[in-house]
Amino acid sequence: MRKLALLVFITIFVSQFVAAQKGMIDVNVYNIKEPKGYLHIALYNQQKGFPHKEGVLKTYVVAVKSNRCNYTIKNLAKGDYAVVVYHDKNSDGKCNRFLGIPSESYGFSNNIRPKFSAPGFKECKFNLKGKESIFIKLK
Repeated sequence: MRKLALLVFITIFVSQFVAAQKGMIDVNVYNIKEPKGYLHIALYNQQKGFPHKEGVLKTYVVAVKSNRCNYTIKNLAKGDYAVVVYHDKNSDGKCNRFLGIPSESYGFSNNIRPKFSAPGFKECKFNLKGKESIFIKLK
């Protein structure tokens, strides 16, 4: 019985320690012009493939119900990340473009504003050490 109690205690202790090592990102998106459709959030942890679909680590889709949207990404390892967001107003599941330029609102972590091409991972990255709140203004 003592061995079982010790095993349960060790399991609980280790699981609490592992949970404490994980981080979370609170993604706050604002400047949403029309509260309809979906917000697509893409999370990256490397330069390769950024900001395209091929390089994405995880994606999240959130229904837009107001001019601001919040989503918390949990259980992430500590390290460098970047976030790309676009507002899929027409709910077709893609970021529509006109002449190669997004015609739906989008934004990047660190509120990087691209001029002639998409920014790189290094410009958009931030270091996750525990809990991080980021604010992205849609353009």
